[in-house]
Amino acid sequence: MRGYTLLKALREEAFRKEGRMYVVNDVGAWIAFSNVVDMLVIGDGYITPVELRLVAKAAPRETLQGETTLMRELAKALGATAGGGKIHLREWYMRLLLPTPPTPAFDKTGQLYEALTNYPVAAKVEIGGSTYLLYHNGGGEYVIGVGKAAELYEIANKIGLKIRLKKNLLVLTHKRLEELRRHGIQVQFLNEIEKESIKS
Repeated sequence: MRGYTLLKALREEAFRKEGRMYVVNDVGAWIAFSNVVDMLVIGDGYITPVELRLVAKAAPRETLQGETTLMRELAKALGATAGGGKIHLREWYMRLLLPTPPTPAFDKTGQLYEALTNYPVAAKVEIGGSTYLLYHNGGGEYVIGVGKAAELYEIANKIGLKIRLKKNLLVLTHKRLEELRRHGIQVQFLNEIEKESIKS
């Protein structure tokens, strides 16, 4: 628990909120917090192109809440959410964590480095003469207002892609966007656009 208290203090010192966005507040705390979280993910985590998750550790002793106490405490310290035996790091961590340099000894360091350097912020979809910009809202979901993307919704239905509607938003997962791409629709993720710009 002392370690979780220190981790929480590092996180609170490392980042601050500017408007609706988190930014780096203290460089030393940022480096230290990034190293700890990177090691947690490499040790007991899942890495996907759009999300970082940790596997929950069981408590050494039974509590009234079963074995979820340590998981909840770690989630609180990280400023993350817990559920289903996993801790889900918020989407802005993909943008702000410093990647650990890849090492040959641990394959996961390469996966983590790639995931953090290709952080998912947005996806551009072009259909006919229309361009749609979907933003990543965490958990591998890209969203756009339903009213803005009627043609995108119709095309996806025609090719048999199941797309969710959440309130007034059209929700596509990273996997669905890849499927659109396989059907010949132009889909570009922000990191791909940035790489093209750097080359030119």
